[in-house]
Amino acid sequence: MHGQGLKPLRLGTSVLHLAEHGVVTALPMTADFWTDMPAIFASGRMLSLNAQERDWPVWEMHPEGDEIIWLIEGRIQLHSEGRGSLEMQAGDCIIMPKGIWHTAEVLEPGKALFVTEGAETQHRPR
Repeated sequence: MHGQGLKPLRLGTSVLHLAEHGVVTALPMTADFWTDMPAIFASGRMLSLNAQERDWPVWEMHPEGDEIIWLIEGRIQLHSEGRGSLEMQAGDCIIMPKGIWHTAEVLEPGKALFVTEGAETQHRPR
């Protein structure tokens, strides 16, 4: 089947669901994606690439699993409740433990790659 049916995806306009047993599904990142996260994310992990152009408007917490945050471009100040703050620059990666509320200030616009356990993700105002 070499090459049949293959087409590139663009992270940033698509999000990948990494399900158990190696199944990967691409979903469009619509305007309301984060507020109406598709039910598919009740299990497995989400791989997303997000522009870091402005401070995060909310705190978030993932009760079901750790989150990987890899800053590809730019600089951010990542804040976590009970764990302090950390300045990240391009190339830095951190594992945010499950159950820890976190948010970020953008010091220099860029992009970040996230691997998130999406089930039961919670948000609250900053």
